[in-house]
Amino acid sequence: MRIVAHHGHRPPALGSVVLSCVVFALSLVGTGCGPSASDRSRPTTVSDEDLQISTSGEPTPTVDAREVKARAVLLAAVDAMVTNCEIDQDLSTVTRCANDEQQVFLKQYADGSRSRAALLGAWAQLLREDDGARVTVGAYVLGGLMRTLSPDGSRPVVTPEIAKALIASLAGLPRFHAARSIVGITHAAALAGQLDALIIAAEQHPHHEALLPIVYSSMLRYTRLAGFPALQLAQAKDTTDPRLVAATMSAPRALVDATPSERATLCEWVRPFCADSRVPVANEAANTMLWCGGKFIDALLDHAVSDVKAGTMDKNLTIPLRRLCPTPPGHMSTGSEAQCARTLQVLEAAVRNTKIDEDARIQALVSVHRLRPDRATLRLAKEARKQAGDQLRFRATTIVEALNQALR
Repeated sequence: MRIVAHHGHRPPALGSVVLSCVVFALSLVGTGCGPSASDRSRPTTVSDEDLQISTSGEPTPTVDAREVKARAVLLAAVDAMVTNCEIDQDLSTVTRCANDEQQVFLKQYADGSRSRAALLGAWAQLLREDDGARVTVGAYVLGGLMRTLSPDGSRPVVTPEIAKALIASLAGLPRFHAARSIVGITHAAALAGQLDALIIAAEQHPHHEALLPIVYSSMLRYTRLAGFPALQLAQAKDTTDPRLVAATMSAPRALVDATPSERATLCEWVRPFCADSRVPVANEAANTMLWCGGKFIDALLDHAVSDVKAGTMDKNLTIPLRRLCPTPPGHMSTGSEAQCARTLQVLEAAVRNTKIDEDARIQALVSVHRLRPDRATLRLAKEARKQAGDQLRFRATTIVEALNQALR
């Protein structure tokens, strides 16, 4: 094992180190506490005792024969990676395996011939170990694998016990380890009906601000509308942190294959938040309105018109509006031709409204130039050169010069 970094992880317990050295000393007299060079590529054998899950007082999950075999394969592969791969315990990465151990292991599960769900119990065990290198392998290698528990899209059975063991493992994981594991844990929790428990655990984690958005973006993907009440509750609870509320606004977009009924339910819920006073929340709601399409884009444009008239338009609103028109001209766009035309009218009005913040008017002018580099935009830029605001005048001047050159 080539450990690049190991700060911030749980050190091995002293008793386990002493016991390990005693055991090795019986078979490796004179060689020290560790494997010999000839042992580096040899799979580790796993006893029945090694296959038990410790859940700190929680009931031990029932293990069937398939899971016992899966654990034996997994733990042997983990030890091989610990021995032969480069492990960065700070960034939670496993790279440069001497014998391609990581890919050899993953290949067994890529086509679905081996069950990923059968590994969940052993994964919970790995994530709660004291050995930082093994925990890193569990977070990085297994965390990536468990993003999809079934390549064929089926819904394997995950017991509440296994889900609870995985959720409990979060508490002891550093930031990057937790972030790499949280999607797979969300998948397992969703299948086991333990989403509420997962959200509570993520809220209590020292890096909850990084973990909760990942949970929110994953839960609908794995539960569809069954996870919607939990998402609504999360939005209501996270009112003190705009970034977390914003994450709930973006979550519907993870349901990429939403049915018309599902889309309507989620989009009607998000629509009022386009007018939220918290900029991150309003921006993500606006982006979701683009995903919603149709009448929801019209609702977004209605909101933009109101903001322009009130002189309160935020510069960040120009970004989703920009996506309503084909860029460059002729390419696909999110909105219809009529919606694109209306978008340009809104942006032009924003440039001309001197009550609006200068940065917002600059972004509106830049958006119009990007979407419609023609003589009408040249006239708009010439108007903007006469408005107050040094930065606006500077940007308008550069656009005038660019259009004069392009339209000769």
